[in-house]
Amino acid sequence: MHTVIYDSVYKHAVLTDFVLFNCNYCVKSVIDAQSHQ
Repeated sequence: MHTVIYDSVYKHAVLTDFVLFNCNYCVKSVIDAQSHQ
């Protein structure tokens, strides 16, 4: 049972990191696009 909980927490952490990375990438792209106008 302990390993199942750990596994789900680990997956959640990876998913969160992935989402945050994508958000940062999107924000940076938008800022870059605006600064080039």
